[in-house]
Amino acid sequence: MVLNDWLSSFRGSMSRRVLNSWRKKMKRQLKLESAASRTELLETRTLLTGPQLVSAVPNVGGPITPNQIRTDAPNEIALVFGDGQTIDGSSLTGIKVLRATDGVFGNSNDVTYSPLPAATPTLYSGLGDQANKVVLRFAENLPQDNYRIFIPGSGSLALKDTLGNNFNNGVNYSLDFQLNLGPQVSSIVPQPVVRNPNGTLSWMQNQVDVYFNEDMNGAAAVTTSNYQLIDTTSGAIRLPVSATYDAALKKASLTFSSIPSGTWRLQVGANSEPNNTIATAVNAGRIFDNNDFLINAHLGDQNGVNDVDLYRFEMSKTGTAVVTVVPQSPSLNTYLIVFDKNGVPVPYTSLPGAAGQPDKVVILAPSQGEYYVGVTSFGNWAYNINDGSNAVGGTGTGGYTLRIESSIQLYTGNDNNSSYETATPLGNLGGEQTFTASIQPQTNVQFPIPPGGIDEPGHRDIPPSPESHIGSSGTGTYTPTSIPVISYHFPDVYGQFPPGNTLHNAITPEQMQRTREIFDLYSRIAGVQFVETANSGIAVITGDPRAFDPQIPQGVNLNAGNSVIMSSANNWGNSEYGGGWMTVALHEIGHALGLGHSYDLPSIQGGGLSGVEPSFPGDVDVVHMQRLYPSDSSDIDL
Repeated sequence: MVLNDWLSSFRGSMSRRVLNSWRKKMKRQLKLESAASRTELLETRTLLTGPQLVSAVPNVGGPITPNQIRTDAPNEIALVFGDGQTIDGSSLTGIKVLRATDGVFGNSNDVTYSPLPAATPTLYSGLGDQANKVVLRFAENLPQDNYRIFIPGSGSLALKDTLGNNFNNGVNYSLDFQLNLGPQVSSIVPQPVVRNPNGTLSWMQNQVDVYFNEDMNGAAAVTTSNYQLIDTTSGAIRLPVSATYDAALKKASLTFSSIPSGTWRLQVGANSEPNNTIATAVNAGRIFDNNDFLINAHLGDQNGVNDVDLYRFEMSKTGTAVVTVVPQSPSLNTYLIVFDKNGVPVPYTSLPGAAGQPDKVVILAPSQGEYYVGVTSFGNWAYNINDGSNAVGGTGTGGYTLRIESSIQLYTGNDNNSSYETATPLGNLGGEQTFTASIQPQTNVQFPIPPGGIDEPGHRDIPPSPESHIGSSGTGTYTPTSIPVISYHFPDVYGQFPPGNTLHNAITPEQMQRTREIFDLYSRIAGVQFVETANSGIAVITGDPRAFDPQIPQGVNLNAGNSVIMSSANNWGNSEYGGGWMTVALHEIGHALGLGHSYDLPSIQGGGLSGVEPSFPGDVDVVHMQRLYPSDSSDIDL
């Protein structure tokens, strides 16, 4: 039994030893495998130390994305790289922009924009306003085509940062995009000189040639209403009497009845036509006094002599509106009709004129609502503005000037407009609207006095001297008044010391700027405005305080009534923002505004804000300033 027990014990001990040895071996193997696995994972990672492109942002539209189709024509592209990266300005010559010209990159038809001296066309490249930005600038807006921005990451022309690291970890990068701009005007030749078949030259005084950069739709190219010749002085509009198109030359030739001497502007493109029905009428908006609707337009750009131009305007209430049309051609005899929103003519007084003379109608609008005025030529008075039908009998075409005016005031002086129900109605705005009103204190609204008084619950009991804080007491309510305006200035002469010796202000431009910033800080936290003047208000001085108190020692800063003086005996350094001069001036100007000392609290009016990041003014100063100048307002104009 003893031998068997010993053998069993020995076998168990050996088994445990073998098992423990195997377990330790397996643990070591697992650790080695885990370490190897981690090592392999680290080895597959790439550390990107060189510049990496974040975005390509043109001067028009949003950032360029790969294979994007854009409808704008930039002349500048900013390449923005990662934050904190500093691009080497001497490594930009390898950046280039390719234009395919035939839709395919990589053949002999590519056009290369490059900053290299021999490149045609040239491309300007330079560092932007930040170290991680490169600006590419072209001589003109890019035309319609396919483009590729190429940034080299390898080779002798590789883009680098200032540490010598190659762009994109040494890999070249291309960004492709397309500009689909539609036809554009490439040039305009007014009154061209042409060669006749017999070899002679003719000056086409009533003709304008328009060249496009690509072939135009034939029907659109010869539609005369797509071309408006506008007198830049009077705004008068002329349409061509005919238009022809040469597809081979991509040229539209416009013939006008005449082109008088003057300065003209040619507008190419669709106009407001059709606008002869209620649904398509030009919106003139709500009409008020001193806010006339004025427009230059043309009859005949659609439907010839029976053309109708319809304008919608609003009246805010019962009142009078006057509509005047002035023909821009001596042969045009215009005609006006006014309708309600249902297309029914409304009563009006007509003051017609002969051909070339103004026509006028006076409308007494019976109520608030929409009205329509139709401009056409004499004889075309039976047209239907609901569907544009029955437009017949017109007698002429030409440009005109239309004015719609009213005596109705937008703002009547009623200040009861602080809610949705009582808001001043502006109507349907069709053009620029301008009116004048003011924010007025409302005496029927009471506000609680802001915190900060010396007798408010929880306020520390401080002897009146020297810690008066602001000396304000009371916990009731108050009625807001108008916003106070306090002026300040920088006087040249501020006193004498000793008597007979005139003292001049030694304040520097930097200190003047700090002063403006101080008053701006106070105005932002409280209900008070500050205005810089030439010679009135709080005087801000750098100089000798003995001009105000002969017994005061040099180096002491002083608030003397309406004057604030920082001693010129102190070395204020550069008087930077947050520096010594500014903090002292902030303290002394606070006294001039009514703030007392608060040395028992961390504040500008106390011992400063040591041990913490400075805040101008401090929290305590803000509470006291808002107690003196509450920023409550009781008037809102909607």
